[in-house]
Amino acid sequence: MRPGVYFVECMAQAADILLLSTERYAGKIPHFLGIDNVRFRQKILPGDTIQIKAALPSERKEKAIVACSAEIYNRSEVAATGNVTLAMC
Repeated sequence: MRPGVYFVECMAQAADILLLSTERYAGKIPHFLGIDNVRFRQKILPGDTIQIKAALPSERKEKAIVACSAEIYNRSEVAATGNVTLAMC
């Protein structure tokens, strides 16, 4: 079994890719601000292949602070969920 911090990092990087692919944040540097409501629902073992999906439910455009939700899937089942907050500088 892998430590949960790896999966939080995966969520943050998926959120980074999502934001950097938008026109308004292209070329910016994402800074990790925090996590919220992270839930681990299933074990993920070495050798498992995971999918990570991120969405952008809210942002404060004037401060470039973005809250992204992320889900990790293992064998088409939700393995972890959480929210990641990033500042885009």
